[in-house]
Amino acid sequence: MENLLKFLMIFSINFLDAVQMVIFIVVLMSWFPVRQNRFVYFANSIANPVLKLARKITPNFGVIDISPMVAFFGIGALRLGIYNLFQILLSNYK
Repeated sequence: MENLLKFLMIFSINFLDAVQMVIFIVVLMSWFPVRQNRFVYFANSIANPVLKLARKITPNFGVIDISPMVAFFGIGALRLGIYNLFQILLSNYK
């Protein structure tokens, strides 16, 4: 059971890290003209649901979009919460 919890912790943290990296790539791609291809479509399909949720939370600042920063902070908080939860669960097995 302990190995399963460790696997789930590592998997979920790595998944959230990957989502953050994809959001960062999408933000960089938004600054440059990029043709639509499979990678751009894949990256947007992962990042846009998270960014839409962040846009609902953030106020409108005109041309400045701070939703990627809010998404980064939110994912970071979720990552920290998951890590702490699994540390508590793993300490109960020792």
